[in-house]
Amino acid sequence: MVEVLVACTTPAAFCSKKAPAFFCGIGGVGMAGLARLLLQQGIPVSGSERVPNRLTEGLGALGAWIHEGHECTLPSAVEWMVRTPAVRDNNPLLVEARQRGIPVFSRGELLADLANARSGIAVAGTHGKTTTSAMLAHILRRCGIDTGFAVGGETELPGAVADTGNSDLFVFEADESDGSLVGYHPHLGIITNLEWDHVDHFSSQTALHDCFRQFMSQSGRLVLCADDSNLCELAAAYPDVRTAGFSVEATLRVEVVSESEMGLGCRFVFDGRNCGEVLLPFTGTHNGSNAALAILAAETCGVPLADAIQALADFALPARRFDLARCGGRMLVGDYAHHPTEIHALLDAVRPFGHQKLLAIFQPHRFSRTLHLREAFAEVLRGLPDLHLVPTYAASETEMEGGRSADLAEALELPACRVHADLESAWNLVRAEWTEDAALLVIGAGDVVKIFDWANDWLKENSENA
Repeated sequence: MVEVLVACTTPAAFCSKKAPAFFCGIGGVGMAGLARLLLQQGIPVSGSERVPNRLTEGLGALGAWIHEGHECTLPSAVEWMVRTPAVRDNNPLLVEARQRGIPVFSRGELLADLANARSGIAVAGTHGKTTTSAMLAHILRRCGIDTGFAVGGETELPGAVADTGNSDLFVFEADESDGSLVGYHPHLGIITNLEWDHVDHFSSQTALHDCFRQFMSQSGRLVLCADDSNLCELAAAYPDVRTAGFSVEATLRVEVVSESEMGLGCRFVFDGRNCGEVLLPFTGTHNGSNAALAILAAETCGVPLADAIQALADFALPARRFDLARCGGRMLVGDYAHHPTEIHALLDAVRPFGHQKLLAIFQPHRFSRTLHLREAFAEVLRGLPDLHLVPTYAASETEMEGGRSADLAEALELPACRVHADLESAWNLVRAEWTEDAALLVIGAGDVVKIFDWANDWLKENSENA
């Protein structure tokens, strides 16, 4: 008998033979989640990360070998590599992989193969993907369906960012930023909203819409936000569409019945029938829309509406989504918001707490986004009377004129806006201004999270010394 050797040309082929994989940039949320899923399947995983973190420590505990930094040699057993978009083409490990003929796949290619092999539930959209996908995974597990999941933020679910689960269902966050959205063929597609972003990849709003059109055409069923005019326009071409949101035309309509620092009280109406209320233990009306989408998606998967609604009563937002700390009259909020619409939603969520004085530190994310959306950023940030800007987080981009923090400050035309050379100088000045009656907002998707950590530690120290 002659053995026929079949070349591995896709991530799925390497996974099926449990070939050792190397993750270049393994510490990011998306990469760490995929690495965890492979480890749970018994696939040997190694990787590199510039700075180790909580996620890499967790992977190490599962058996992954992880090198600090990218100046190392690929293990001899490695047969394929997965790269994060944040890693540049001249990364020495990528160079070595090419020299050795080791296939290199993107994060999105691997996720697509893993998701398409199951009954995938893809959560897409410009904003709210992480929260909505985490809500849905939480509901399904609370209601007895041990779904697998992979989301873009740390949750309180087992595995935090990803877990294989024991059912055929697989909830995952479908990122559009690099165009990999078109690789998914989900059983159920969910879209939270559609707004032009990721201008480094999409040259126009039309290009972005075309990407979402293809995703919609490849989804078995669709659950969309009823409040987004762009989505409603695109949805007209598809027959099996259900909607959720605040619109009276939504399949599942959400009504905000109360909002305070205790949380967001929501009532849900299905086909004109009141089907339940829940107090979401966090604020922000946008989270009412996220909840409605997750609930309707769960009902589409067979969960009774009343059970899905009540399952959210103890849901905790993923990390960096309105992280909240308080000490005396001081309040600290850290948020991943890095688009004008997201910042607007954050300010809406802060309002119920009633602080009259707001301090804000914002880090623009990507030079290209800051340049193309500069006026929109300026419009929303003008609502912050005491604003501090730190250097734009490059996220693998090279510096671009018009996309720097100083360029954004010029567009703001606010006398109280201050531009800092680094994170430390911003924190030192803000700490001196952070009075007992003030709320400090630390906003952005980059390393500005360090300021949140410093501020949180400072609050704890002051609490212990009080």
